[in-house]
Amino acid sequence: MAVVRGCVTFVLEYGQRRCMTVPTLDIRRHARRIDRSDQDSSLAPDGLAMCERLRITAPAYAAVIATPLRRAQQTAEAIGGRVPTVEPDLLPDFIGDTFAEYESLTSLSDWAALVLRSKTAETLARHQLHLWSQIAGRVRQEETALVVTHGGLIELPMVLLSTELRFRLEGGAFGYCEGVRLEYAGGSPKAVSRLSNVS
Repeated sequence: MAVVRGCVTFVLEYGQRRCMTVPTLDIRRHARRIDRSDQDSSLAPDGLAMCERLRITAPAYAAVIATPLRRAQQTAEAIGGRVPTVEPDLLPDFIGDTFAEYESLTSLSDWAALVLRSKTAETLARHQLHLWSQIAGRVRQEETALVVTHGGLIELPMVLLSTELRFRLEGGAFGYCEGVRLEYAGGSPKAVSRLSNVS
């Protein structure tokens, strides 16, 4: 299977190809906030400006979803063009267990190593993948939803997904407003691409 101009191409018997549009999730990290010491701080002016630049080229989102924290909601509204639906499960209670360790992880290989050694991290990753699939199930075949979450809550599930889908995941951790585009078929992610924070 390969991604071709926004479609997922399936190779059928006798070499025939069929292209179908699929539900898509754009999952992005929030933009920069004013005060990193305040967990519910608003976006910084440059963070809001980054979102507004991304809005120019963003698709017309069928759904806009964010975690309960203000920075995620403001990012989702600025990029998605409307007030987001708040999804509390995107920010699980047990994130605090390993949050201090998350701050030191700068590459995707660091995140992969964490998943291998931490049952909590693996559980969190599986929880997020399951939640993403549930959200994709609420999106029609031809539609795209925007999900805005936090650092670590994209990297962990993507490390597991890269193993399951057998693609190479490398580079730095996701920066502000960066993320992934996941295309779903049959209730599972089948195609992945990285989203830049540059419009």
